[in-house]
Amino acid sequence: ILLVNTNRAMQPYPVLPIGLCSLASLLHKYGHDVQVLDLCFVAQTEPAIRKMFEEFHPDIIGVGIRNLDNSDMIQFQWFLPEVQMMIQQIRRYSNAHMVLGGSALSVMPKAVMDYMQCDLGVIGDGEQPFLDLLATLEKKEEIASLPGLCGYLNGQWFSNLKNPVVDYEPYGTTDMHPWIDVKTYLARCSIYPLQSNRGCAFSCIYCTYA
Repeated sequence: ILLVNTNRAMQPYPVLPIGLCSLASLLHKYGHDVQVLDLCFVAQTEPAIRKMFEEFHPDIIGVGIRNLDNSDMIQFQWFLPEVQMMIQQIRRYSNAHMVLGGSALSVMPKAVMDYMQCDLGVIGDGEQPFLDLLATLEKKEEIASLPGLCGYLNGQWFSNLKNPVVDYEPYGTTDMHPWIDVKTYLARCSIYPLQSNRGCAFSCIYCTYA
C-alpha cells in the first residue's frame, strides 16, 4: 500500500500530514506492507513519483488531499490542479487501485472525484473504511455499501455515511517519524500536531468535522 501526501503548501508553514501517518501506522499494525510518499518538499513531483514506483509496486494507492484552496482572498491559490497533475503522474507508472481521501474530498466528494477522474474515495475518518475496503477487495466482494466510502461503481455514483472513530484504542498510536522527515517540517517552522479530539457536536455544511 502506498500513501501519497499531495499537500505542498508552504504558507503560513508546511503542515505535517497527521492523518496520512495515522493511517500508515494502522495499516502497518495490521500487517500490511506500507510506504508513504511525501511530496511536500520535492523540487519536482514526477521524478520522486517515478523513483518510488521503481522501488515499490503497491496494489493500493491512497492519495490524501488536504485543502481545496488556501483561503487567502488577496493571494488566492487553488490546489486541485496541482493534485490532478500528481495523480496523472502516478497513473503513468501504476495501474493500482487508487483511493482518494482527506478533508478536501470530504467537503465536496463528487466534485473532487469528478475533477480527479477517480472512482473511489473515503469520506471523513479513514481508518475503518480503509481497513474494510482492503478486506472487501481481498475477498472480491461488493464495496458500494461500505460506510465512509464514495465513488463510482458501474458508472453509478454512490456516497455512504461517514464512519467516525468512536474508540481510538483499537487503532493504536500514531508515530510520524517512520513515514516522513519530521525534522524538515520542524526546521521550516511547522507545528507538531497533537490530536486530542475528533468530530463536532454541530453540523456546519462547510466543515469536515461535522
